[in-house]
Amino acid sequence: MAIDCFLDRNNSIVFTTFSGEVSRTQLVRHAQRLVANTKFEPAFSQMIDLRELVRSDIGFHDLSLFAKECDPFSETSKRAVLTSTDFAFGLARMYQGLKGDPDNFMYFKEMSAARRWLGLDR
Repeated sequence: MAIDCFLDRNNSIVFTTFSGEVSRTQLVRHAQRLVANTKFEPAFSQMIDLRELVRSDIGFHDLSLFAKECDPFSETSKRAVLTSTDFAFGLARMYQGLKGDPDNFMYFKEMSAARRWLGLDR
């Protein structure tokens, strides 16, 4: 269905929400839109909300290519992932493994915990 995002330049973060069924094509287009946005900076953090993700055709190979070729965020960007299903958690774990930096990539079930980890509730 959709990938929506909101850039909060004041807090240097991108809020990204996946809902319904999301395709690999939508994921790549989302990254391209971020790169084209003059308000976006690769060093921003990201809050990825997968709680409404129902289905996806994105597999390991797709995530691997995305991590190597399309991911617009820097290697030091903090990524907080909100999950509520095993499916979403599995995708997030695969991506964390591909990015290879467990210190900057965390999973949460509660928005408040993710916000604290990202330093948004100071």
